[in-house]
Amino acid sequence: MRPFPRPTDGIPRRALLLVHLSTGLVVAAYAVAIGLSGAALTFRAELQTLAYPQFFDAPAEGGALADPTVVVDQLRGQYPGYRFSGITYPTPSRHSFLAYLAWDGTLRTVFADSRTGQVLGELPSDDWIQRLQDLHFTLLLGPSGYVVSGVGAACLTVLVLTGLILWWPRVTRWTEALSVHSARGWKRVVRESHWVTGVWTAGFLLLWSVSGLYFCFPGPFREAVNTLLPLTTLRPPVSTGGAAGEDVPYNQLVSRAQALVPGSQMARLVLPAAETASVGVVVARRAHGDFDTSDEVTAYFDRRTGELLALDDQSSRTVGDRVMTWLGVLHVGSFGGTPVRVLWMVTGLAFPLLAITGAVMWSTRRQKDDSRNQRAPER
Repeated sequence: MRPFPRPTDGIPRRALLLVHLSTGLVVAAYAVAIGLSGAALTFRAELQTLAYPQFFDAPAEGGALADPTVVVDQLRGQYPGYRFSGITYPTPSRHSFLAYLAWDGTLRTVFADSRTGQVLGELPSDDWIQRLQDLHFTLLLGPSGYVVSGVGAACLTVLVLTGLILWWPRVTRWTEALSVHSARGWKRVVRESHWVTGVWTAGFLLLWSVSGLYFCFPGPFREAVNTLLPLTTLRPPVSTGGAAGEDVPYNQLVSRAQALVPGSQMARLVLPAAETASVGVVVARRAHGDFDTSDEVTAYFDRRTGELLALDDQSSRTVGDRVMTWLGVLHVGSFGGTPVRVLWMVTGLAFPLLAITGAVMWSTRRQKDDSRNQRAPER
C-alpha cells in the first residue's frame, strides 16, 4: 500500500474532471478579468499618487495636523446635505485627510489638506483607476455585480480544490509532477504549465477566492465563521449627556484618546450618526495606513460631556476576529512592504495563465475527440 494514496483513489476521476472542466469554462473570462485587474491594483496607492499628486503628495515639512473640527466643518460647508461617518487621518502613502460622503445614491471620495483642513477636491468617479476597481469588485455591473463576483469566487474555490485532487501524483512521480519538461512537445508543455502553475500558486488562489467570497457576501460569511470561531460584536455606546447642547470639541477627544494609548497614531474620527450617538476616536498602536487593524483601539466618548464610555481594543479580540481582520490584509498584500506586493502582483497573474492554458487544453481535447469520431466506422 502506498504511504500517500492519491485523493482520486475511490473517486470517479472522469466525474471530477467534468466538474473541473465545466467550472473552468464558466469562469474563464472572470478569472482573466480579476487576475489582471487584481495584479494592477496591488499598486493602487502608487497609481493614484501618480494620477492625483495633489491629494497624495507629502506636504511641506513641519507643522501640526489640522484640527479635526475644522476638517469636519469644511467638509460640511463644501458638501451641505451629504452624510459621512467621519474622517480618516493621513497615512505614509496619502498625506491628506480622507472622507467618503454620500447623498441620494452618490458617493464622493473627498480629500482635505492635512495642515489647514481646507477641502482639496475629490477623486473622479469615472477615472480609469476607479473603473479598474469596479471591474475587479463588481465586473462593471454595479451593486448586482457583487453577487456575480461571489459566485465566481465560489467557482474558483471549486476549481482549485478539484485541480489539486486531479493533479495529485503517485509517490514516485512527485519531483516530475512539480516541473515543466520543455522537450515533450507544445501540447504537453501547455498541460504541465497548467498543472505546475496551479500547484505552486494553489495557496494564494484559495486565499483570494475565499476572501473574495467574504467581500461579496460579508453577512453570511461572518455567520459561517462565527459557528466555528466565535466573533465579537461591539455596539457603539449611547451618549448619556442629552440630545441638546454643544458637542465637546473633537480635538479634545483626540488628545484624550491618544493619552489613553501612549505613542499611538491617530487613525480615524467616527462622527455620531444620531443625536444620542457617541463619538469614536480610533488610534493605532503601531502604524496607521497599513490595512492591519489588529493594533487599533477605539475610544467612545459622550459627545456632550466628553466622558469615556467604552474602550474597544482590537488586540484582545478572539481568534475569529483576527481571522476576519487578516483576510483583508492577506487579500491585498498590505504587509511586508514592496517585496510582498510584487509577489502578490506576479502570483495574481496565475488566474489568467490558468484560464488560457486550460482553454488551450480543452480546445486540443475537442479537436482530438472530433478527429477520433470522424475516423470511427459507421455502424
